[in-house]
Amino acid sequence: MPGKPCQIVAEAERQFPIRIIVKVPEGGIGARNTGITDWLDKNCGMRNWSLCPAGTRGILNDASAVYLNTLVCAVGFVAPLVCAG
Repeated sequence: MPGKPCQIVAEAERQFPIRIIVKVPEGGIGARNTGITDWLDKNCGMRNWSLCPAGTRGILNDASAVYLNTLVCAVGFVAPLVCAG
């Protein structure tokens, strides 16, 4: 597996057709990361997603990108976020 962020992102873009950008709160994702990755493993399959940095303002950690294999998984991931906000 690649070790540099640019390599990780390039591999995810090659492997997964769907990308969702999630803004990282000022304090970071923190403990939420485990819940996110557990949900992705359970609902999308352990090898059917990737979570990568997606800095949008020149700061590497201001956003994350979730790369997914299927639209069904993408909708399942986004729906609770849309309904909550």
